[in-house]
Amino acid sequence: MNLVLDMNKVAYATFKWVNGKGSERLECPDQPTVNGQEVTESDMAPATSIRPRESMLARARSRGLLDTWTALCIFQFSNSHSLTFKDKEAIELWGAWKGHIFNRPTNNKKKGKCK
Repeated sequence: MNLVLDMNKVAYATFKWVNGKGSERLECPDQPTVNGQEVTESDMAPATSIRPRESMLARARSRGLLDTWTALCIFQFSNSHSLTFKDKEAIELWGAWKGHIFNRPTNNKKKGKCK
């Protein structure tokens, strides 16, 4: 199914990165995160009898707790309807929206996939 989106009918648009746990950010985090909080290799996890010295990042990886961030673009129309796009489609449409608003050619090569 093809969808035609008239940018002149859009009242405003928002772009954000979301994870599956309810955290939202305007920019994709550079570091790995758990529940929206950045973790590094230098942060030490509380010691346990099984793993006395382990970093927070290593523990999060072993337990599968690292967040997966998804691009989300929401177009809000003047009649209170909205369209939501995810992942690659969201990044492409956000570039088209910025090009429409600021009268610039779109450049989608700058933002790729979030780590």
